[in-house]
Amino acid sequence: MRSIGNPDSMSQQVLNRLLMGVFLVITGMLVISICVLHANIDAETAAEQQRSLFKDLGISLADASDYLTDEARKYAVTHDEVHLRNYWREIEVIRTRDRAIEELQKQDSTLEEQELLAEAKLHSDELVETERRSMRLIQEAEGKTEAQMPPEAAQKPLRAEDEKLSPAEKSALALRLMFDADYDHSKTIIMSPIASFQQKMNARLDKELFRAQHNLRNAFILQAALAVVIVLAIAGLLGLFTVKLTNPIRQYIQQLQGFSLRKRHFRLHPQGTDELWMLAAAFNQLYRSFAQELIRRRQAETRMKEAKEEAERANRAQSEFLANMSHEIRTPLNTIIGYHYLLKKEAVYGPAMEYIEDIGTAAENLLEIVNEILDFSKIAAGCMTVERVPFRLQSAIDEVCMMIRETARQKKLGFRQQCAADVPACIYGDSLRLKQVLLNLLANAVKFTACGEVSLAVAFSAEKQLLHFAVRDTGIGISPEQQGNLFEAFTQADVSTSRRYGGTGLGLAISQKLVKLMGGELELESEPGRGSCFSFTIAATPAQESAVPLDEKEAVEEQPFLGQQVLLVEDYAVNRLMAQKILMGMGLEVTAAESGAKALELAAQQSFSLVLLDVRMPVMDGYETVKRLRRLEGYKNIPVIALSADVVSEAKVRVKEAGMDGFLEKPLQPAKLYALLTGILTHGAMPSSLSSDASAAGEKQDAAILHTAPVLERLGQDQAAYREILQLFQEQHRDDVRRLTTLEGAALQELVHALKGSAANIGAEKLQQASAGLLKLLRSGNDQGDGRQIFAYGELLKETLQVVRTALAEPSSTASVSSQTAWLQPAELLQSLQRGEIAARTVFVEHQEAYTKCLGEPLTAKLRALILAYDFGTAAQLLQADLQLKGDEGLVQRAFSG
Repeated sequence: MRSIGNPDSMSQQVLNRLLMGVFLVITGMLVISICVLHANIDAETAAEQQRSLFKDLGISLADASDYLTDEARKYAVTHDEVHLRNYWREIEVIRTRDRAIEELQKQDSTLEEQELLAEAKLHSDELVETERRSMRLIQEAEGKTEAQMPPEAAQKPLRAEDEKLSPAEKSALALRLMFDADYDHSKTIIMSPIASFQQKMNARLDKELFRAQHNLRNAFILQAALAVVIVLAIAGLLGLFTVKLTNPIRQYIQQLQGFSLRKRHFRLHPQGTDELWMLAAAFNQLYRSFAQELIRRRQAETRMKEAKEEAERANRAQSEFLANMSHEIRTPLNTIIGYHYLLKKEAVYGPAMEYIEDIGTAAENLLEIVNEILDFSKIAAGCMTVERVPFRLQSAIDEVCMMIRETARQKKLGFRQQCAADVPACIYGDSLRLKQVLLNLLANAVKFTACGEVSLAVAFSAEKQLLHFAVRDTGIGISPEQQGNLFEAFTQADVSTSRRYGGTGLGLAISQKLVKLMGGELELESEPGRGSCFSFTIAATPAQESAVPLDEKEAVEEQPFLGQQVLLVEDYAVNRLMAQKILMGMGLEVTAAESGAKALELAAQQSFSLVLLDVRMPVMDGYETVKRLRRLEGYKNIPVIALSADVVSEAKVRVKEAGMDGFLEKPLQPAKLYALLTGILTHGAMPSSLSSDASAAGEKQDAAILHTAPVLERLGQDQAAYREILQLFQEQHRDDVRRLTTLEGAALQELVHALKGSAANIGAEKLQQASAGLLKLLRSGNDQGDGRQIFAYGELLKETLQVVRTALAEPSSTASVSSQTAWLQPAELLQSLQRGEIAARTVFVEHQEAYTKCLGEPLTAKLRALILAYDFGTAAQLLQADLQLKGDEGLVQRAFSG
């Protein structure tokens, strides 16, 4: 169908037919041209082959004639019958002469050329007869009978005059026949017709070859003309396609590039083939319909947006109300609970104690209600999440049951706890939320049960990796009508239940939501008067005992790592010294390297049980270092733990991809480090959780300039070591305020990153947080950063350096500590050094003179150099060798004598 309004109408079908017609015509012309070209090439080739054949046959004929003459003359001269046999073998068997003449006769030749060939054969036969006569005369001269003669010679009868000759005359005549002028003339007249034949044949073949070459040239001209026609046809078709298809489509695309739903009068201008006209018309009609529908939808979206904003305002108001109420209620609640605790410690008797107990119970109930409302608010806002970390399942269940068991005992209820034998000891999940659900279900069971018992049953499906919990009671039960809305918020079974037992009705709603977040569903089976059973199933992947992290509250006092060699790779001196002191305090023998190249050199020289590797270092970073380290012999499976202040998930993924086995953020936390070392060096397994949450970097926004308590805790309260770290920080960064104004790009990022790690190690929390913020800004692509922010950062660094200088200028607080440090006998000092205790360094420095007296100055000097360098392992070996040599009796007395 043709588009109305198209003045130059042409459909796609017509265009396709035109293309097909031109293609068929061009194909036919190409086929004809190729056939003509091949025919002329074949004619030229045939003429050339015939000429070559005639030439070869003429040469063969001449060679055969010469060969026969030579053999006949040799026989006439020598009478050697070998030549006779050669002659007749050529005549009768090989037949070169006859074959050549026969081949020439087979060729397409004229009558005149055939007569020349016949004449040449006639003369050739006459010459053969002469040669046979000569052979017969020689046989006769030798006195042979016809029976003794070769058949060829015997068949030639002698002439009458030849018979009259004597043998000598016959022999002479035979020789004369082969060498006289008549014989030579006969040979000449044989080749003369052949030569004439070749001349005539060559003349004819030259004409045919010329005609074939002329036709071939014409065929090439035809091919060239056809190529021009094809090019012109293709160009014409391309032009037609460009006008009818390409250009209109390009115009459509350009128009659509400026398309916007905001243009209410947008339309495509039809052009090209009928189909393109129809396409443009259909698009314009569709756009008009869509624009009208869009207007209606925008109006509906505006109304929905207004309703959504109204709901969000109401939700925000509710959240703000809950938050405010929580704060306002918790403040007096904390006071009430605090005074309740103090009052219980007073010697109060009689009714007053009962009042105090009632106050405590009311406060705890009110606090539980507030917590439930806040949890429900989080769930409603979609902010409630569950973790998936390894924890001890049995410990969590026991903790909940311990609380419920006491409540049940007070109500004189039985309580049973049943765990199947195949229930794993440790699983991956959220222990806090699981305990919250179990506590709520068990507390409800006890609350609504007047007599009988409450039980908790736990089962495990190893095939499906599921844990099943069931809480049963023999309480009041719930009717089917009441079960319908039991899990809705602020709902009790009935009003009388709320009045009798109390509660907000939020517990089951919150538990249902938490169970769903853990991948399960809370279900109920109940019958009024016969009790209830609340059950749920959650996904639970078993975890290894070694994967469960140590409790952060556990003290890291034991040293099970004595003799273990650790390679610490850290480019910044402050970070290196801090980590070295912590590791040595755990009894490890630490070898420190300031670069990746140095670490590879040390690794090639000795073996290590563990490598702690900073991932951000100049020249060779930690990623490249671990790749090269893995190529060294014996280091393919050695644990390598990444150390970094970058705790974003991308950094942890990259660490894993580089082939490292774990990740620890800086500064090192002794509890986490201890858990890691216990898993690797003691159990031979990698703890599943090696790093704290990344959000920890943003805590303590109002920290002091220098927060020393956490650092001293990591150093085992070694204030002398802390002063040494402060001194090193001052030396490393005293010129960095000026460098902040001169560096840019990657160099500036490197400086801020170094300051971030060093600040964390000395407890400069404000500087650490500011470094993290500035580093994020620089990495976002703004290499220069905000000038004002860099200036403010420089001022903070200047203030931090001033605080460090002030701290170093004050009298060392370690003096009192040192003066109180007990003297260690050499054998005790040896044990302290072997355990890697940092206190051994303080003791040795404090009592250096005493050790000089009892150990001697040379040994004391060597020990001092090693101990000050924290090479406790070598110092211990040196001291042990000396004690074994001398014995340690009387050393103390010698130390204090005089």
